[in-house]
Amino acid sequence: GEVIFRTKKKGEINIGIGKVSFSEEKLLENLRAYMLAIQAAKPEAASGKYLQQAVLCSTMGRSVKIRMDTLDPSSPRFMQDR
Repeated sequence: GEVIFRTKKKGEINIGIGKVSFSEEKLLENLRAYMLAIQAAKPEAASGKYLQQAVLCSTMGRSVKIRMDTLDPSSPRFMQDR
């Protein structure tokens, strides 16, 4: 599949990782693909922490903060904690 995302003025990225009908495995697979694509798109001139915060929410639901070490592809904990 194709991974498409855009950034907003302050660097925010909103992505859709799936629908309510998707299995947990499919949602995690989509999230992993997005995180790898975002890391690959990081400009070489960018230094320091590229991703600083992540939250997950449904369209009409409350948001939940996600630990960044589980979303950072350069971290040994990447996609390890469910």
